[in-house]
Amino acid sequence: MIDAGRQLSLVKAGGLKPNQRIGPRHPRLGRAGFRAARWLSARVFAAAGFHQLGSAFAEKRIAHVREKLIRGDTVYLAGLGPPGTHNSGVALVEVSQATGPRLIVNNEEERFSGNKHTTEYPQASIDAMASTLRERGHDIGDIAAWLTSWDYPTLAGTLAGSVLEEAPQSFRLLRTTEAAGFDRRRLDQMTRTPKILGRQLGLSKRVPLICMPHHDNHAWFSFAASPFADNDEPVAIAVLDGTGDR
Repeated sequence: MIDAGRQLSLVKAGGLKPNQRIGPRHPRLGRAGFRAARWLSARVFAAAGFHQLGSAFAEKRIAHVREKLIRGDTVYLAGLGPPGTHNSGVALVEVSQATGPRLIVNNEEERFSGNKHTTEYPQASIDAMASTLRERGHDIGDIAAWLTSWDYPTLAGTLAGSVLEEAPQSFRLLRTTEAAGFDRRRLDQMTRTPKILGRQLGLSKRVPLICMPHHDNHAWFSFAASPFADNDEPVAIAVLDGTGDR
């Protein structure tokens, strides 16, 4: 620890720089870039089959799921980790009023391909999930909603904002093709996931996907899988992650 006197002498001697910038170089430009990229991406992704929370499709599908649960029906939800981000795969969750959420499968593609933290399209994971569903006397049509592990339009906005707020030095980020959590070469395939998934499942059209905020996914799973889910007391959850869509 540096005592107050020592700290003051360092400041006077130029050893510390109390006015040194610690925030973005261009905060307004970064915020404007985030909003513009998110707005445009939401429309482009919706045309491809990705729908954000709050969209007409997502609201209608969530209302449908809620009605089924109120009637006492059992609902199946599929959580998809599309290509382009690490640990692609698929999960199948069974939900009912009687038992709450029950995890049926949690297939990571690396378990099938042997490629650690793979970013490839989770074809084998989805095939195995579909097989498990049929073994339980159901089929793909019984999945009430498909949900993604990222809110992709918001992620696009965050990436754009990150590039603009530290321009021009940050422009080199545009040349990055691979990072710890992303593989840009497979992100293009991610944008075609609804079509690829529909073809794989033998459907005649795209499978619509609902984009879920990445850190909300972490938080809700932690809550649902914990003993606190059966408690009426308030619960606080902290999500510490290297990258999110915000």
